[in-house]
Amino acid sequence: MLDLTIVWIVLLMLGLTGVWIVLLILKNHIVGLTKNVFSLFGNRNGTTELHLSNSLLTRLPDSVWTHSNLTTLIANFNRITHLPCNIGTLSKLRELQLFNNRLTGLPDSIGTLCNLTTLHLSYNRLTRLPLEIGNLSNLVELYLFINRITHLPEEIGNLSNLVKLDLSFNQLIELPKKIGNLSNLEYLNLSENQLTGLPDSVGNLRNLRELRLSKNQLTGLPLEIGNLRNLTRLNAFENQLIRLPDEIGTLSDLTKLDLSYNQLISLPLSIGNLRNLVELYLSRNQLTELPLEIGNLRNLATLDVSHNRLTGLLQEIGNLRNLMYLYLHDNQLTGLPRKIGNLSNLEYLNLPTNQLTGLPYEIGNLRNLTMLILYDNQLTHLPEEIGKLVNLKRLCLSDNKGLVYPPYSVVELFDDTIGGTKKMVKYFRDHKDIYTQRGRWKTQWHIIRLMFIPPSKENESDFNRLPIEIIRVIAGYILSDPYTEPPTAITNDKKTIGFIVPATLIFCVFMCTYFLLYL
Repeated sequence: MLDLTIVWIVLLMLGLTGVWIVLLILKNHIVGLTKNVFSLFGNRNGTTELHLSNSLLTRLPDSVWTHSNLTTLIANFNRITHLPCNIGTLSKLRELQLFNNRLTGLPDSIGTLCNLTTLHLSYNRLTRLPLEIGNLSNLVELYLFINRITHLPEEIGNLSNLVKLDLSFNQLIELPKKIGNLSNLEYLNLSENQLTGLPDSVGNLRNLRELRLSKNQLTGLPLEIGNLRNLTRLNAFENQLIRLPDEIGTLSDLTKLDLSYNQLISLPLSIGNLRNLVELYLSRNQLTELPLEIGNLRNLATLDVSHNRLTGLLQEIGNLRNLMYLYLHDNQLTGLPRKIGNLSNLEYLNLPTNQLTGLPYEIGNLRNLTMLILYDNQLTHLPEEIGKLVNLKRLCLSDNKGLVYPPYSVVELFDDTIGGTKKMVKYFRDHKDIYTQRGRWKTQWHIIRLMFIPPSKENESDFNRLPIEIIRVIAGYILSDPYTEPPTAITNDKKTIGFIVPATLIFCVFMCTYFLLYL
């Protein structure tokens, strides 16, 4: 009798847990349906906005078409597979959102929505657009990202008032020539397609401010790109660009230029004309040198030329007085120019995996430097001036086999925060439990990584119980792995809670049953 009671209790608890999980999943849908009942069956002539998102709809209800004054229709996150021709009856519609559905096509009648200003059809299964799309003469924003569109109709060039056009994550192979007719376009996103080139007419987009071309198959940019005088951001990373046109130097308003992950072997001299450039990303190309004109970019704050084939830097790099982040890792640098000491605003200097044998004395002028990464080089010595970097928070010297002892000024640099060599080693030994992962040690943001702790007359007597060599090995082991960061905390999002809570309940039920039956 007792066993049967226990079984019923367990089944009841499992049933309640299952109901709780189902309610959690359907919570948003139930709330959405409740809110929309009044919209569907309320005052039809007075309704101007209709929100049907998260309502498990496979089609739009017939009652929608009776709302003749409707200006906003939002039915995101449903399972709608097609739009009926009745959509054309909503002549006053200004905003139509069907984001994240299962649409495979659009009816021709969508072209009758002459008052439409916003059309959001992203996250669907569209393969084409009807020719009538060109009739939406008042359209300002058109979002079509994450679909299966292979080509655009020429009629898209009729959208003369279009300001934003997002076609990213599709299967476009080419663009229609009439895309250049979108004279008011300010934002154009063509990322994640299969474009091999751009039409010359793209140069007619005189009001364009942001152009995104990443992850295509572009081998070059048209000369007419130099006509985009209002362009401020150009993103073309992960293509197959071999060279840039000289006309790129006419983009005087450009503030961000990303050309990473291409096949560039050189930069045009005209790049020095981009006087307003703040961010320049050139990583993972095949550059062997930078032009002298790079020193003209006086407003540059971030320069990334990592993963190239640079063997040296020009003295003109010292003209970049506003530079804050300089990434030079994974090149073939054997030395740094003395003018690098002019970069008084530099905060981050990344130089690992090069062939550096030493640093210039002027490195000590970088008083704002907080991170200096030098692992995996061929350093044999460091200048005493490195001790002047009073704001340094991280110094990595791992895998420099020729470096016997860093200068004692490096250790003195951190005496105020850690308390000298002895306290430094003790600190890492006492706190190593917070870094562990697969036997490697992680570091906090304000901990300095030193491959060696240099012996000296001041500290040698303090370690009379342990050989200096053992202390160095311990410090080197604890402070290795320069790229690891503190573990990210579990985010408090709905999915995490939705999984952890029922899993915990089920586990508790299981354990209670186990103890009742077997103990």
